[in-house]
Amino acid sequence: MAVINTVDDKVTYPVNATYGGASMKAIMQQITTAAADDDGSIWLVGEIPGEARLLDIKCLNEAITGGTDFDLGLYDEDGTVYSADKLLDGIDMSSARTAWTSLALDFGSDDVGKTIAELLGHVNKVVPASGEVAAKRVYRLGLKANTVGSGVGSINLLITYADSI
Repeated sequence: MAVINTVDDKVTYPVNATYGGASMKAIMQQITTAAADDDGSIWLVGEIPGEARLLDIKCLNEAITGGTDFDLGLYDEDGTVYSADKLLDGIDMSSARTAWTSLALDFGSDDVGKTIAELLGHVNKVVPASGEVAAKRVYRLGLKANTVGSGVGSINLLITYADSI
C-alpha cells in the first residue's frame, strides 16, 4: 500500500533577488525514502501559489537502489491530484547526484513562463467547494515514487520560482 508522507516544516524561503520585477522564492526540502515506502508513495514537498512561475528545480540525492521512476506533481490540500507528473516525470534516483543538478521540467516550450494555474488550465476558473479563483490558490507539491526501489536514501529538492509577476 502506498504511503503518504507529510512534512510539517515550513520550507519556503525568500530569496534576495527579483525576476522580471517579481520576488523570487525557493522551496527546499529533504525527503528520505524508508523501508515502509512502496510504489505509489507520495512525499509532500511544499506549497506553491497558483500565480507562481517556475524558474528551476534542482536535485541532490543519494543513490536509491531500484528507485528509477519519480514524478513531481500538483495536489490540492485534501490530496486531490491535479497532475501527478506535471512538473517532473520519470526522474531516475538510482544514481547519486553529488552536486545540485537542474532537472528538465516536464512541459513544452509553449508553456515556459506560464503560472502554475495556467499550466493546469485553471485560469479564471472558480475552484469547486472553496469558491477561490484558481490563480490565487495554493497548490501542494508532491513527489511520487512510481518505482520506489528497495534502497533507503535522501532526496533533496530546491525549487525556485517567481511570485506575482
